[in-house]
Amino acid sequence: MGSEIISGDNLLLNALKRIIKTDNPMVNTKYKIYLLINGSTRINPVHIVTVDILRDYNANVTDHMVVQASFSMADIVTKIYPNRNKLEIVVTVGNFNGVTTTRYKAMVLTSLEGIEGTVLSNTSVDVLDKMPLRYIDIQCITPVFEALRTKPIYGVFANTNVGSLMGAVVSNALTEIKLSGFSAGDIGINITKPDNDTKFKQITVPENTMVLDLPSYLQETDYGVYNGAVGTYIQVYNGKPYVFIYPLYGNTWFNKTTKKLIVYNSVTKRYDDVRQTYLVDGDTVNIIATSNTKVLPIGNNNIKGSGYRAGTPYQLMNRNFTIDNGNITVNPKRTSVNEAHNINTDGTKLIRMIGNTSNLFPQRSRVLREACDLVQLQWNFCDMGLIYPGMPVCFVTEDASTGTIRKKIGVVQSTYEGYNEANKNTAGIINLMVTDI
Repeated sequence: MGSEIISGDNLLLNALKRIIKTDNPMVNTKYKIYLLINGSTRINPVHIVTVDILRDYNANVTDHMVVQASFSMADIVTKIYPNRNKLEIVVTVGNFNGVTTTRYKAMVLTSLEGIEGTVLSNTSVDVLDKMPLRYIDIQCITPVFEALRTKPIYGVFANTNVGSLMGAVVSNALTEIKLSGFSAGDIGINITKPDNDTKFKQITVPENTMVLDLPSYLQETDYGVYNGAVGTYIQVYNGKPYVFIYPLYGNTWFNKTTKKLIVYNSVTKRYDDVRQTYLVDGDTVNIIATSNTKVLPIGNNNIKGSGYRAGTPYQLMNRNFTIDNGNITVNPKRTSVNEAHNINTDGTKLIRMIGNTSNLFPQRSRVLREACDLVQLQWNFCDMGLIYPGMPVCFVTEDASTGTIRKKIGVVQSTYEGYNEANKNTAGIINLMVTDI
């Protein structure tokens, strides 16, 4: 099944022009930072150099954010080094979408060895101030992640479904943690409605299960959450920290969700250097990707199969038996489940027998993932803060040889944003998992 052809030869061109001609001012981003010792003593950098933010919604649980800044040797020797385990960093970022300020735990990544017990530790502040500046890399760790990452959950939960359980567990954990400057109400919970709405008589969660690992545990064991795997992520979105639980891929969420992303990609290079590269239209974020976008197939369903067959106890529980002359027999066609989620490139279906299982959601996820394409795109003058974990996306592009406009839909997998203080510009990369429609 090929990509859906969108009617209207000028659809892509009109969308690109609409974004470029928006009334938004030119995109310039500005970062400001300072360090805090024990939440009070402030240390200002001489200047910021770069800010790098990686958000991997597939493999990580929170941002990997690193700020590089220069500090005086006096501040490094007398303040930063002695208090390196007590530091926080306050980051303010502003552009025409507004200004947000976020407080993080600070971890100094640059080695500061050679200070304690050396001549530097006995050097006067006046002399230290005359020394060259020192560049330091600082990792910014979200306080909510720091508080939740070691929070356990276990027990037997009766008469509930996976959605209610995940919501209750996260909400309860947030009320128990104590964060400087936060209350439980300051932290949002965003859970995409699970595909599995079964009400279980009991859900058993073993000891040593962490709150942030609960969705993956439910997905992979006896229960199941989504048909497209599951992700858990903590991110500051719209100025507020959220715990997100969401499917990693799927082609149904775009039409079900209000807040969504549309990516427009022209194979020509004429739009690669435009400065106005996005438009927020209500709840829809429209962006222009550069021409060097890559589309890579994930799997080969001709080899791995486009579907599966499994025996499931739920079919037996539904009394799939027949009685003939007093003899009770099982109807084999009704004690197994056949599902084929896509057709192979040669038009055939390859159904694999996977055995007996009470949880078909991991199998559905595998088949769906094998049908996806990975799209890697570059977004110049970007604002990755507009993207949230599990955000549904529509990818609109054109065929380089025919000019035919086509689209694919799916889910955002990861984002990377790099900021350079020298030109106060941002550039980034987004990875999407999409399927033809």
